Amino acid sequence: MQTLFRKYKKVIIAGSVVFLFIVLLYSILRQTEQSTLPRALVKAISFQGTQIEERKKGRLVWRIGSRQIKVDQDTQQVYVKQPQGKFCSAEGMVMSFHASACLIDRKQAKVIIEAPIEITTSQGDRLQTKGNIVYNGKTETITGGPVVIYRSDGIKLQANSFISDVSLQHVKLKGQAKLTKGE
Repeated sequence: MQTLFRKYKKVIIAGSVVFLFIVLLYSILRQTEQSTLPRALVKAISFQGTQIEERKKGRLVWRIGSRQIKVDQDTQQVYVKQPQGKFCSAEGMVMSFHASACLIDRKQAKVIIEAPIEITTSQGDRLQTKGNIVYNGKTETITGGPVVIYRSDGIKLQANSFISDVSLQHVKLKGQAKLTKGE
C-alpha cells in the first residue's frame, strides 16, 4: 500500500489541488450570481399589489409600487420585487423607473435600485447603467455607475460613476467621463 502511495503521490496531490481549486471557483461564481439585495427579509410582512411613498411637507418625494412588497418591521427595510416608481424633484420634475428589485431602508433614508434598470425623466432624458442606483433621501440625489445618460437636447454623458439630482439636470460625472453632442 505504501509503495502504491509513493508511486502515485504526485498524481494524488495534483488531483487534490485541482479539486480544491474547482470548489473555490464554484463558490466564488455562485456568490457573484446572487443579488446584492436580500431576497427574503427576516420577519417580513408581505403585501400584494400595493404602493408605498414618502412625502416631505406635503410634497411627494417618491412613490414605488409592485405586485409584491415585503416589510421587515424590526429593521424598517422594505424589499420590492419588480418595482415601478418615480422620484419627484422640488421643481416638479419626475424621474420614473422600472427595475428587477429595490430595497428601501427607512433608517438610512436610502432606496437601492437593483440593475437592470430603465430610467426616464419627464423632460425625455434616459439613463442606462450596469450597476445599482442609490437614492439618498437626505440629499435627494442619486448615485451609481457605470452610467450613460442620453439627454433630450442630444447630449450624451458617460462615466464610471455619477451623482445627480433626480431630474438629471445637475449631473456630476466621475472617472473616465465623456460628453458628446449630436450622436
